[in-house]
Amino acid sequence: MGGVARKGMLVYEIYRALSYVVSPLLQLHLRWRKIRGLEHPTRLPERLGRPSLTRPPGPLLWFHAVSLGEGMAAIPVIKECVKWRPDLNILLTTATMSACEVIINQLPTGVLHQFSPIDTPAAMDAFLDYWNPNAIMLLECELWPNLIMVSSRKGIQLALINARVSMKSFKLWSAPVLFPLISLLLSKFSLIIPLSSMQGIHFQLLQAPPFIINFAGDLKYGLRPLSRKGAHYDCSVIFPPILTLPLTEVGIGLHRRLGILAAITEIQKILYTKGALTQRIFLASLFYLLYHCFFTAVEYDASKEELRSIDDLKVQLGHRKVWMASSIHRGEEEVMLGVHKVLKQVYPDLVTIIVPRYPQHGKDIAQKLQKEGQLVALRSQHQKIVPGRNIYVVDTLVSGKAMMGMFSNQDIFEKLGCYCVELCHEMKVTLVKRVFGELRHLYRLTPIAVIGGSFFPGLAGHNISEAAAAGCAVLTGYHVGHFSHMIREMQQLNPLSVLQVTGKLELEEAMLKFFSDAKVLEARQTASKQAFHALSNGIIANAWNVLYFHVLKQALLKGR
Repeated sequence: MGGVARKGMLVYEIYRALSYVVSPLLQLHLRWRKIRGLEHPTRLPERLGRPSLTRPPGPLLWFHAVSLGEGMAAIPVIKECVKWRPDLNILLTTATMSACEVIINQLPTGVLHQFSPIDTPAAMDAFLDYWNPNAIMLLECELWPNLIMVSSRKGIQLALINARVSMKSFKLWSAPVLFPLISLLLSKFSLIIPLSSMQGIHFQLLQAPPFIINFAGDLKYGLRPLSRKGAHYDCSVIFPPILTLPLTEVGIGLHRRLGILAAITEIQKILYTKGALTQRIFLASLFYLLYHCFFTAVEYDASKEELRSIDDLKVQLGHRKVWMASSIHRGEEEVMLGVHKVLKQVYPDLVTIIVPRYPQHGKDIAQKLQKEGQLVALRSQHQKIVPGRNIYVVDTLVSGKAMMGMFSNQDIFEKLGCYCVELCHEMKVTLVKRVFGELRHLYRLTPIAVIGGSFFPGLAGHNISEAAAAGCAVLTGYHVGHFSHMIREMQQLNPLSVLQVTGKLELEEAMLKFFSDAKVLEARQTASKQAFHALSNGIIANAWNVLYFHVLKQALLKGR
């Protein structure tokens, strides 16, 4: 064992000892997260390595993804596995609630789902002893020391798929203390599939063995539209059932006699006239009222309804010029609205679609514009794009992270109550739409897509492949983080596929050029779509072939 490996083992032993010592605190932390609605109310033991499902007999593959993005990237590979090896059992673990509620409805029949165990010796030993996987596929950057070292000790094959490391993590992992540990962990893998050549270089600099690095492309190119099976809404995961005391029946009774909105109005009156404890009880009642009246219904066919809504929007837009600014972060709306103002002077019937990253940001934008006297259509209010309305704000893209972003820096009960009331008023016509595939449909409405999260330092860009797949002319800023490889790959295939701009002035110039010259715009649209299809063609099959040849074949031959 070399010097770096010995240092790595020393650092790991320290990590293992610390994770053992803090294990009780981590369990308390999980319980606190459960109280706050961040962990599933009935599946918390899974986070400690205790299964809630029976392991089927035969070989088993474990795919591990933390959040929604990684989980969605894993699904096409899982489907490819089911296609070619239906005899294999497959387990997918995720760590977040948002990933669970969406992904569980996208998995092929027979694929198991569990919440991932925390990285403590006891939890990992219990999990691996029970499930006894033949191989483990980790998504993106999941380098958990106990998971990797315990799996290696048990002789389980390891693969890192769609592997990436941010520049921040790369600098941290290159530090003298962590470098030996990271080097040791990477040496335990049988396969690393980086999402780009630059990421491959990063892993080699972290001393990953060169012979285990194989390329297949970025799995995000292989994502397909969500299935028509909507997410199952279970509001009991948001608020602990223990707080739904008998006074809940007051809310239910009000609902039965007066209707949902009148019941909420009555509860609001109580909130402002009673003490703090009673307020909290009735807030719990309000949450349970929502759950009882709406969320215990059958699965909502979100995709089908969404397609109908998008088609209706297309009719409303007619032949007006339109462009979309998507995944906008706070501050970036000033850039987009500034460009809108310039374009509107040239094209009075222009429609600008603004899709903020967080729904509340959309409401704030709409309120500000309305105070300025501008006519704005807000998607959550089902407002139409009629003549005279030039701005359409989409405030219905709600992800798990977005929801948690709302619950910060204030009293949790106050925020939950305000959010409940807001939700109910939005549900006059339909359920509030937590539509995770909505953006892909919206891109169909516009010939031009400006991808936000990229115009200010500190931001890290967003996925441009969805806009390219829809045939939009794609523009973005320069602060794109690890999405730089995606932009570079598309530009290498066709320089017209993605245009990067430094800010408002360059964006104005580009937009004016696109709208004034149909041939220029069409060339950009064609380039982005062709580049996307060239990059996505066969990418899942390639990833499966590499994975099967380098990991699964050997793992299954060993007959573990």
